[in-house]
Amino acid sequence: MCRWKSPRSRLHYERSGPATIRRVSTAALAARDEQARIAHLVALPGVSVATASAILTLIDPARYGVLDIRCWQLLLQPPLRRRQSARAGLHARRSGSST
Repeated sequence: MCRWKSPRSRLHYERSGPATIRRVSTAALAARDEQARIAHLVALPGVSVATASAILTLIDPARYGVLDIRCWQLLLQPPLRRRQSARAGLHARRSGSST
């Protein structure tokens, strides 16, 4: 998963052995909230929030989505740019929204 999402971080995430990855993954999945799950996963060398969100999306795609740089750019842009992006069809769905 890490090789696919972030190949440039390969030297970092390959420092973790299978036992460490298994221990951290088990702790992440046992956590009761998303902040704790992400915190466990990003504690692994080379795993960013984007990679951690991709891992959680792979495990449960109905519940999670990938938070990468494109998502942050869309969410953090000024309101005027957000309206322009929405007109171009580049808008984020709000939770509970059907559009």
